[in-house]
Amino acid sequence: MIVVQVSDTHIKSKGKLAYNKVDIHKALYNCVIHINNLNPKPDLVIFTGDITDNGTNEEYKLFKEIVKLLDVPFYAIPGNHDNAENLKREFEEYNWFEENNHLSLVIENFPIRIIGLDSSIKGESYGGLNEERLLWLEKQLNKFPDKKVLLFIHHPPIKIGIEHMDVQNLQIGKECLANLLGKYEQVLALACGHVHRVSTTLWNKIIVLTAASPSHQVALDLRKDAKAEFIMEPPSIQVHYLTEEQGLTTHTSYIGKFEGPYPFYDEKGEIID
Repeated sequence: MIVVQVSDTHIKSKGKLAYNKVDIHKALYNCVIHINNLNPKPDLVIFTGDITDNGTNEEYKLFKEIVKLLDVPFYAIPGNHDNAENLKREFEEYNWFEENNHLSLVIENFPIRIIGLDSSIKGESYGGLNEERLLWLEKQLNKFPDKKVLLFIHHPPIKIGIEHMDVQNLQIGKECLANLLGKYEQVLALACGHVHRVSTTLWNKIIVLTAASPSHQVALDLRKDAKAEFIMEPPSIQVHYLTEEQGLTTHTSYIGKFEGPYPFYDEKGEIID
């Protein structure tokens, strides 16, 4: 099973650049074409929050226009830049979310279950999980205790060392989340967005992964009081390769045109010197 994770697309009003610099609409289009050209094709794509920059209906419509070009099913959970009501309204036809007070989702009918957990708090840049959301997650994990799960959330519960992003991580409920996940061995990893960088952390025996953006990345500056800056490093997606035998392997797939691929061996099967 192959699950593609795309995070932090930050779609803005038509024709508007992010920070007067980044063409996020073109970036998302290039991302969709890149996914469609993957071989083999993924089973699904999940967008892990900050789908839009301001959560307006116009932005969600623009996002939908582009992602409908995907050749495979797609899903989305909100981030801090999203508006839950508008997101739910614009994608009502897809029936992603249960009838509750948060936009969490479960994707069944695959060898491995996919759970997307809503960590957004209206009006706040940091994330949180209240009792209702944690109880919902526990209920989902109890349904099929013998089936592996890949869990997605926007806000990571860990610090990655970039100070201006770490103050916006999962601020509420992270200890409860750690205790909950510690009871369920079927959770393979917690895959996050928000920080616009690829990172890996072992957190209370749980693998926490973060994804880069298909447009702009947060600059890697681990100094205290570092400036909040972005950098135009290569855009990418995360390709989560899941098997029942081994579990999870995650690849970073860079979006763009690169030289190659070139063969290691010639027509005779001999390595090219």
